[in-house]
Amino acid sequence: MTMVSQRRPSSLDSSRRLHRAAGRSGVARPRPAVFFDKDGTLVVDVPYNVDPALIRLAPGAPEGLPMLARLRLPLVVISNQSGIGSGRFGADALPAVSDRLQVLCSALGASLTDCYYCPHAPQADGTPACGCRKPRPGMLWAAARRHRIDLSESWFVGDILDDIEAAHRAGCRAVLIDNGNETVWRDGPGRQPDARVADLHGAACAIVAALRIARHARRERRAAVSKAQARRVESSSSLNLRSMRTVRPLRVPPTRMQSSRLAAPAGRPGPSLTRHAAATFEANGQDRTFGVAA
Repeated sequence: MTMVSQRRPSSLDSSRRLHRAAGRSGVARPRPAVFFDKDGTLVVDVPYNVDPALIRLAPGAPEGLPMLARLRLPLVVISNQSGIGSGRFGADALPAVSDRLQVLCSALGASLTDCYYCPHAPQADGTPACGCRKPRPGMLWAAARRHRIDLSESWFVGDILDDIEAAHRAGCRAVLIDNGNETVWRDGPGRQPDARVADLHGAACAIVAALRIARHARRERRAAVSKAQARRVESSSSLNLRSMRTVRPLRVPPTRMQSSRLAAPAGRPGPSLTRHAAATFEANGQDRTFGVAA
């Protein structure tokens, strides 16, 4: 269980930094994750509830969580808990809430990686007073740093448009559970969901299908790259073979020793060559004409 209260510098790109660090250190590269809002998405929404006995899984969660667990990706809860900032309950009540969530999810084979809570109350106009309260993406950035998550390949499931905006501002794709909890429908940048479903089961189906399509596209890209590399190697080999066929043998002049043997001393007739010797010189590519003894 983690509470986030610090604003993250806006110039810091978490996913890119993690990829660069992984490349330098040789450790495993960041991987996707699935983020959940808590109240109304993962569990039934009971306002300001911190009693573990009243926490129950939301409709569709018993069917959807096992599907997401089979992806073997981090599962992270991201929740605004303004009841702490407004004095309705203390931060010491949240560990028991996280433990109850873990018990409910683990019973379905879906172990939660972490839970992140913003303890701050909003401002009087309802806008966040911190960098971590949704729709700001501070909790998502914190989870990405701590658990080496690639936000650009991750998904967020929520029941209001503030969840969708937080996901898009962090670089994630987002699924809206349209269960009636969103009542304002304030439009704006980043507040359009990538998918709209009825419950967590529908969200799991959408995420699994999207990841399957993305995996297939990656395989096709890798196959295309391999084919292109093979064509380049084949083309290079063909060029080398053609150049080898067109190379002409070099004409090497006779060495000094050969010249001295062939040169006739003054006043003496030149050496008499047999047909075998003349043929040998011709086969060796000598660019000279020698007499052949009759």
